[in-house]
Amino acid sequence: MNPSTRGFHNLSKVEKLFMVASVYPTNFFQGIGALTYLKVLSLSGRKLSGSLTSQGLCELTHLEELHVSFTSLGGALPSCMANMTSLQILSLDANEFSEDIALSPLKKLTSLHYLSLSDNHFQIPISFQPFFNHSKLMHIYAENNEFYVDTNIETLEPTFQLNTLVLSGCGERSAIPKFIYSQHNLKTLKLMHFNLIGEFPNWLLENNTMLNTLSLVNNSLSGPIELLAHSHMSLEVLDISNNFLDSHIPMEIGASLPSLLYLGISGNSLTGSIPPSIGDMRWLQGLDLSENYLSGGIPEKLTMGCSSLRFLTLSENNLQGEIFSEKFSLFQLVI
Repeated sequence: MNPSTRGFHNLSKVEKLFMVASVYPTNFFQGIGALTYLKVLSLSGRKLSGSLTSQGLCELTHLEELHVSFTSLGGALPSCMANMTSLQILSLDANEFSEDIALSPLKKLTSLHYLSLSDNHFQIPISFQPFFNHSKLMHIYAENNEFYVDTNIETLEPTFQLNTLVLSGCGERSAIPKFIYSQHNLKTLKLMHFNLIGEFPNWLLENNTMLNTLSLVNNSLSGPIELLAHSHMSLEVLDISNNFLDSHIPMEIGASLPSLLYLGISGNSLTGSIPPSIGDMRWLQGLDLSENYLSGGIPEKLTMGCSSLRFLTLSENNLQGEIFSEKFSLFQLVI
């Protein structure tokens, strides 16, 4: 498709525009300003390059959704984006944008409830303080960006309550961001490939009873894995692989997290035996305990109780004895 801006004036009443183009004209953004009724705009294609010019784009004052993905657009966001106050969904995934979020127009877009910045070169303060006034914000995705620790943080709490927070990328050594302590509606939390320090944050389970997915892969968490005294019935995915966690896997883990579909604790320094209570996880489909210092055998209760298990990884431990007992119900196991 070779889009031309000449036809935009004939489409002035269009409210939704989706374009996946191999070639965009050089004056594309200037022409798109004629679509003043536009509410949804989605653009993708690597041939769309340069910067996200303010000419035309910021004339779309009724825009509620903006998706710009898999392009070669880079640089800073135009300052006039701060005037796009109707914007509720903003997705800028897989581009070449590079800007300190604290200085960007995004902090003015307080109507946002969905923000995705993944796979760019944004510099993002790990406190997320620029978004504290975004009371409607529920979903944040910012994988594969650059994160830094703020030095001048005000003692404020965010006005938002997130359902989804997914972050990954290079960053300075720091504790889990303080604003997460004030979140109570999280369903998905992924803080991956940082250098986060501290102990296993069981308070996340206490504060977020509907938490479904918790991934803290490839950080610097240390100490024992301490779970809650009561069961967390919503958690289905727990992945804390590649940290520095030590001591034993809690013996009561099966009772504490009975709804797990996946449990990943590989690449730590855990010792002791595999808890038989894992056999109480009736819906468990994936279990990775590899690259630890676990000893003993595989509990019979696990081989009998985890009848839904498909993937089991126990390599690089100190396990002994028979792999499986005569009592065996892992008929869905992929070998």
